[in-house]
Amino acid sequence: MTPDPLIGKKLGDYTIVGLLGRGGMSRVYRGYDENLQRYAAVKVIITSFSRTRYDKKSARRFQSGVRAIAHLRHPNIVGIYQFGRSEGIYYMAQVFLEGKDLRMVLRGYSERGERMPTAETLRIVGDIAAALDYAHAHGVIHRDIKPSN
Repeated sequence: MTPDPLIGKKLGDYTIVGLLGRGGMSRVYRGYDENLQRYAAVKVIITSFSRTRYDKKSARRFQSGVRAIAHLRHPNIVGIYQFGRSEGIYYMAQVFLEGKDLRMVLRGYSERGERMPTAETLRIVGDIAAALDYAHAHGVIHRDIKPSN
């Protein structure tokens, strides 16, 4: 397996320390800010591997989305610390939340042959709906809603 070229690299104030997840055009890393002594979830979109119109369009969409999200203030929306570009890599650093994502929680219930309790389901769905309603009211549309996000 090829080592990840971003591990150990510095993007803005954050040194990349590990991979958390990956998607189609992006990856999410755990980054550490030495000055503030805090971790962040650092999402990157890499456009340097090829210079197609699709890559440039994706980069513009990423930048536009980050700017829109940066203005949102809601308890169920993760805040953004920083946005930038380094050597063809666009990145945003967000608040790092310890714990499991909804996909992992659902998998745990499934593996135990259980269903999520109704009260917990209603709380989660309510929190998600409140965040989406707030974002939509501010002109932000989330295009990738899934349990791992």
